[in-house]
Amino acid sequence: MKATFSQMITELTGNSSPGFWGKQEKENVEEIKKSGGFSLIELLAVLAILSILMAVAVPATAGYIKSARRAAAYTESQIAADAVQLYLYDEKEAGRLTVGKLHKLMNLNLSDPENVLADYISGGQKNSRIVSVDADLKTGQLKKLIYENKFVKVSLTVDEDGTRNMEEDTMDKAD
Repeated sequence: MKATFSQMITELTGNSSPGFWGKQEKENVEEIKKSGGFSLIELLAVLAILSILMAVAVPATAGYIKSARRAAAYTESQIAADAVQLYLYDEKEAGRLTVGKLHKLMNLNLSDPENVLADYISGGQKNSRIVSVDADLKTGQLKKLIYENKFVKVSLTVDEDGTRNMEEDTMDKAD
C-alpha cells in the first residue's frame, strides 16, 4: 500500500488533522515538498573536495606501490642469490662446475618451472629473471648477480667475507 505525503506526516507528528498543525509545522511540510535534491552549488562543492582528496591520495598511493615493487625485487634477488649459491655449491661438490654451468644461469627466467634452479627456488615474479652471474669456479662462491623484473633491476655483489651489497636501477616502464 502506498502512503501519501500527508499520511506520512500525520504518522510522524501524531496529529490526524492538518488543521491542528501550527504555522511552523505547515512551513516544514512545505519545505519538505519543495526540496527535491541538492543544488548545483552543493554538488560542485562536493566535487571540488573529492578532486582535492584524489589529487593528494593518488600520488601517495603510487609511491607506496613503487616502494612495494622495489622491496619485492630486493627480496627476490636475495632469494635468487641463495638459490644460485646452493646450485654452485652442489655443482662444485659433484665436480661439474664449469663456465657452461654459469652460462645456463644467464637470462634465466625465474618464473619458468623448468629452469636449472627449479630444485632451489620455486617460481618468481612474472617476467623476473637473472640477467647475469659471476662466480669463482674454484671455490663455487657467488661474486655478483644481476636480477631484473618488469620494474627494477638489482645488482647484488658478495664480498669475500660474505657480505651482500645491493644497488638498484629503477626502470621507467609503465604498468
